[in-house]
Amino acid sequence: MKKENTGKLTFDEVLKRAKKYCASQEHCTSEVKAKLIEWHVEEEIREEIISELLKENYLSELRYADLFTRSKINQKRWGRLKIQFELQQRFVPAEIIDKAFSSIDEKQYLENLRFLKLKKEKETDEDDEFKREMKIKAYLATKGYEYEYINKL
Repeated sequence: MKKENTGKLTFDEVLKRAKKYCASQEHCTSEVKAKLIEWHVEEEIREEIISELLKENYLSELRYADLFTRSKINQKRWGRLKIQFELQQRFVPAEIIDKAFSSIDEKQYLENLRFLKLKKEKETDEDDEFKREMKIKAYLATKGYEYEYINKL
């Protein structure tokens, strides 16, 4: 991939750019591939770049999944189901998602669920107790919490 008058980047230039992209923030492989496509990098070169980034530890699916999981639980108070869906949308393998989930602090997870429930109870102005409970459960489900936890609460 030589630099020509068409403005194409050389392999080394693309690799340098990709390293800078990965160093600025944690990314998953699919995000890096999308960025390489955006940069009009040919497919065989994309695979070489990805391989090099993985080898040099600029890119790690496990590191990405761990960070994504922790940040969504701590900052957005998402449940496992929503986090799992989002990671699957980014083509993170199931075994890596499972490893990331093993580091979840169960106490914090349940505390987040309780916090969201109390918050929604204060916001919901429904007189019918059944409808009120269903609204709260629906809200907690949209945040990605498992029905077994929601029902226990």
